[in-house]
Amino acid sequence: MRSYQELFRPGRIGKMEVRNRLVMTAMCTSFNFAGNGYVTDSSRERLWRVSRSGTALC
Repeated sequence: MRSYQELFRPGRIGKMEVRNRLVMTAMCTSFNFAGNGYVTDSSRERLWRVSRSGTALC
């Protein structure tokens, strides 16, 4: 079985240190579609939940 412990260790991106190596990639979701370019309440809520989940960079 492969070990993924490295993912949960701190890492660096240039001068920025992140608490782990988990990254949420850029993607399109229906949560950010307002039709006018503004962030919606749903989008804001989703990003807050992702940041609380332990993802170091989103």
